[in-house]
Amino acid sequence: MKKLFFLLSFLFVGSTLIAQESGPKYFHDLSGFEDSVATTQLFYRLSITDSVYFSSWYRENHVRHFNTENESDSVIFYSTEKEWNMPGYSESVTIDYDFYTSSVEHWLLLATPYQGSAPNIYDYRSKAIEFGYPVLLKSLNTSHDYYSPKGLILHPSKDVFFLTLYNHVTITFPKDTTYWPNFDYDFDKMVSYFDSSHFDYELLAIHPNIDSLYFGINSNGHLFRSEQFSTNFE
Repeated sequence: MKKLFFLLSFLFVGSTLIAQESGPKYFHDLSGFEDSVATTQLFYRLSITDSVYFSSWYRENHVRHFNTENESDSVIFYSTEKEWNMPGYSESVTIDYDFYTSSVEHWLLLATPYQGSAPNIYDYRSKAIEFGYPVLLKSLNTSHDYYSPKGLILHPSKDVFFLTLYNHVTITFPKDTTYWPNFDYDFDKMVSYFDSSHFDYELLAIHPNIDSLYFGINSNGHLFRSEQFSTNFE
């Protein structure tokens, strides 16, 4: 624990010292796990923003990996954003990530692959689910709404993972990429899949010790829970 505290202190202080040299920078989104040989693997972001020509900006927000055993520190997922003449243009933005097992090698990634593109889901074997742009999902009243991916949640024991959306909806996908759907920019196929696999709550987390217990929120921001691997939230 003392070693971990020292390392975290080094990361915080180090990022503060860097920030004094050039441009605003800050450390955020710390997470981690212990791998199969009890080594603590830490992940964090270091956000760096610099103004460029004509008051436009360029921002790095890479996900970095710190191995506490050999004290190596490197970028594991790249994430950059830039604004030139039009706001909102971005390039290679990492939205969220998670790991299959307690291993750095097994991961899922939610990211935009290039400037102005829709988010895709990737896994460590270079498989991908491509959503096209914009992402469409049919609402309960059969009208079409625009939905944007927010984050990934892996189920610790079942062969599924969940894609949470900003519109308080969650979509299920198989964890095995062999069975990932292929939409081929076919919005009708995408809408059909989402209609058949979504539930009307934004999944927040799965209990760390009781993996049949889910927590989520509805469109009013109320906290719900679901037991026994069910989408019947209360």
